[in-house]
Amino acid sequence: LNTDFHYRAALLEDGLHLDVGDLNAELTDLRLSTPGKNLGHLTVESISVTDLGTAWPSQDIHGESIVISGVEAFGSLSEDRVPFWRGLIPEPTQEKIVETYESVKDQIHLTASLGRFELHDTKATFEDRSQNPPVIIETGGANVVVTDISTDEGSLWPFEAKTTLLGEASISATGSCGARPINLQAQFNAEDIDLSRLQTYLALIAPIELRSAVMRAQGAVSASTADGEMAASFEGSFGLADFRFRETLYDNDVLDWTDLTVDGIKAQLQPMSLDIATIGIDGAGLGITITPEGSINLLDLVDTVKERLAPEGSQESAREPGEEKNSPALPPVRVARILLEGCSGTLTDQTFDEPFVMGLSGLEGTITGVATQSKAAAEVELGGTIDSGGSLTVKGQIDPLDVTRLTDLDIDLRRIIMPPLSPMSVKFIGHGLTDGDTDLDLDYTISDGDLVGANHIEADDLELGDKVDDEGMLNLPFKLGVSLLKDKEGRITLDIPLEADLSDHELEMSAVIKSAVKEVVSELV
Repeated sequence: LNTDFHYRAALLEDGLHLDVGDLNAELTDLRLSTPGKNLGHLTVESISVTDLGTAWPSQDIHGESIVISGVEAFGSLSEDRVPFWRGLIPEPTQEKIVETYESVKDQIHLTASLGRFELHDTKATFEDRSQNPPVIIETGGANVVVTDISTDEGSLWPFEAKTTLLGEASISATGSCGARPINLQAQFNAEDIDLSRLQTYLALIAPIELRSAVMRAQGAVSASTADGEMAASFEGSFGLADFRFRETLYDNDVLDWTDLTVDGIKAQLQPMSLDIATIGIDGAGLGITITPEGSINLLDLVDTVKERLAPEGSQESAREPGEEKNSPALPPVRVARILLEGCSGTLTDQTFDEPFVMGLSGLEGTITGVATQSKAAAEVELGGTIDSGGSLTVKGQIDPLDVTRLTDLDIDLRRIIMPPLSPMSVKFIGHGLTDGDTDLDLDYTISDGDLVGANHIEADDLELGDKVDDEGMLNLPFKLGVSLLKDKEGRITLDIPLEADLSDHELEMSAVIKSAVKEVVSELV
């Protein structure tokens, strides 16, 4: 430590008077470490103080600048989850500090000002040793400049900051901040944040393996305290690229996309709300797997996450069928438009001897008007190509937060090539499909849990193969039925109604469908 300063001290009738001025100091090669298990350490190349002054009893501190350079900080959480800061100050000393502060806090009326504070070339590392393998989070090359710092009421301090995070991520911000009251106004930009580095923590709340995910965000942040409450807002955009994850319950790919962009975000706290102009999803692929036991991987994944996030002792699972769920109201969330481009989906049914795969590609379209506090449904318009032959169009309305409250969809499937669906037909009717193509117009309406469906089917040149022994869920003369249904051009036109109460917890949709098909075919025969 090198320092020089001027001082004057006097003991007067009202107590000690002390003035220190023109203080210049430089502290170099500072090294601190926690005792014991190397839980943390701090090294600083230099701390430079220029023209610092203070006075007592006026309790005024002022200075020209403080510059800190070459900081390297390391902190950790031990295997038994002891944070490094517990070793910095012994507990008896902590208690003494609190006692001292309580005894003098009413006498402290400090005013302070600093022309410039700079932090250069700062590196920080945190190691969580409670995880196996340990998780390491690093920041590097941090530089911060804050000017015009003051404790005056309402003062704002301009700042600039930049750092790297998790290896290659770049984060920067400019704006102003203040302490009386707390006030932050800033523009920030974040690029190339690799979220897959946090896989260990994600696995604690969800049975997933996040293989890749690169996040970006930019916008304006505002935060302040008024009347003792924190108000905050954000306006900007968010993106997530090269996203890929698997569920580890059954070890299947679930979701991936090339890029997701959220534009026109307006979010605020007090009152809480979120408005989004556009969500763009490019090149997304959704994989749904029906396991050999009949479980659906996506639904099991959601249930597992709910269980892990449920408060300890929660009685959620003990709710009786039909019992109302008293969940808090969702805050206002509005999404003007969701735009899908180049998306796809795959359904893999592993209940067959050989997995049966159905694919949908080239899915594009929009979903508009999603809102949590509106009874109006979102408008849906989607279209895609069925990989085995044919096309799909979906139009209508849906409540994406509660599809059993309101759904009104018209689903058109055109020129569906039938032979690739033979494994499915063998399972349900005991016959394969040797020829034919089909158009399906499926109109489904759900209102307050009541499903009403109208299924219009037109099939050309449909031919069934021979009966497969020990196969089929319905014992009906389907080959005879197909022959009777054909007109002189070889076309079959059929309408199958469908009704169900989705609020019935004992409902099995497969049983409802079988019942409808059995009734229609039996009447025809």
